Amino acid sequence: MRKLTYFSLVLAIFMFSLLSVDAAEKKYTMTFDGADNWDSCLYDFKIDVDTRSGSVQLIKTELIADEMGNITDATFDRINRNIRAKKEIIINDPSCDKATLLVYTNYSSLDGAFILEVNGKINTITFDKKRMLTGGWSRADIDPKQLRKGLNTFVIYPSQDQAITLYIDNSRFPNRSARSIDSGLNWDYDHLGTQGFCDGEYLIRLRLAHYPNSGEILSDYINIGDMVTSDPTKPEFILKDIRLKVEAELPGETSISYFLRCGSTPSYKPTTWDCWKPVQ
Repeated sequence: MRKLTYFSLVLAIFMFSLLSVDAAEKKYTMTFDGADNWDSCLYDFKIDVDTRSGSVQLIKTELIADEMGNITDATFDRINRNIRAKKEIIINDPSCDKATLLVYTNYSSLDGAFILEVNGKINTITFDKKRMLTGGWSRADIDPKQLRKGLNTFVIYPSQDQAITLYIDNSRFPNRSARSIDSGLNWDYDHLGTQGFCDGEYLIRLRLAHYPNSGEILSDYINIGDMVTSDPTKPEFILKDIRLKVEAELPGETSISYFLRCGSTPSYKPTTWDCWKPVQ
């Protein structure tokens, strides 16, 4: 069960009760909606603020990657029928509508068919150059039924007497890429590349068409003093309470958690702002 499989957050209303030092209590309301409000927020790659105008929702995709894509002209491997590449990927939830393997290679090495073994199941694939992403990412659709929860193994090599170039990010963690020079009988996780001097991860990633477990969106600072007056000089007041009213669409087995924090300075400082507190 996912903690949060899908949500659509449409409207948030903040109600502030301010008590002036020399006047009676006043209430102010700020409505947080519309494309401008949500687009000005900070949000991670799992959040979508563009598909539905004025709303926030999770993106129905998950990209699993073990590397940052730091490569050079020397950190590559030439894979043929005897030399094979293996990439292990951990999947927390394999259920998805579609699965796509992303392989960073180059245009000249895409001709012909390739063998992709997914958890021991042999697939013959071809890379469509029209589907290449910016920078040389090639895509291959795979059967989601061949995936499993936990560790998954992907082995790739050409089906004919040719070669494919794979690039390597030198990084000793998490050590989930291996090279074989004897058609997969033995695997070496520490000596990748044409000269065997690389110890890292092949640039092979997996994209699953399902909702991620969670996403996070952070609003911009709300200057409460601006609600009292637009003058640069603000009157002295005491913030009595803050109330949050939210309109959202929540399918079953989903949830949204809300947190607030306040401070006495225009931007966050550990000495002037308190910690995040859950909204009751």
